[in-house]
Amino acid sequence: MKKLYELETTYTKKDHLLLNYTLLLKSLSFKLIIIFLISFIPQIITKQYEIIISEIFFILIFLLFPLIISSIAYNSNKSVQNKKIIVEFYKDYILQKTDISSYKAEHKNIYKIISNKNYYYILMSKNQAIIIPKNKLTKEMEQYVNNIKY
Repeated sequence: MKKLYELETTYTKKDHLLLNYTLLLKSLSFKLIIIFLISFIPQIITKQYEIIISEIFFILIFLLFPLIISSIAYNSNKSVQNKKIIVEFYKDYILQKTDISSYKAEHKNIYKIISNKNYYYILMSKNQAIIIPKNKLTKEMEQYVNNIKY
């Protein structure tokens, strides 16, 4: 099949941490966050600041733990650290290649695509993604990603 587009990038630790943080925030329910914030009201009214501090500490641990685990996993796996990545775009799939491996992501098997200001995350499962930095994309490539049907 004919290659439509190609980009070259390097996945850094920052890229992996931002992916994991984005996935964490996407998995948190908005209702859960509201309920947790509302739970502060009685402690504020009754001036139980120790409980508020412990709840804030729990929130920080809850948000930082996945990032710490992700950082440890990244640091322990030399095969993914600062590797040059080639991402090739085809009509029905995306091919991600490194010097030691390649991965074919067929559009029909994409779990979800998450977009933020700086990245597209093409998720093949809840914990496997192709990271595409938006600053590396041409307008045509960005249109391609936006038009993927999964």
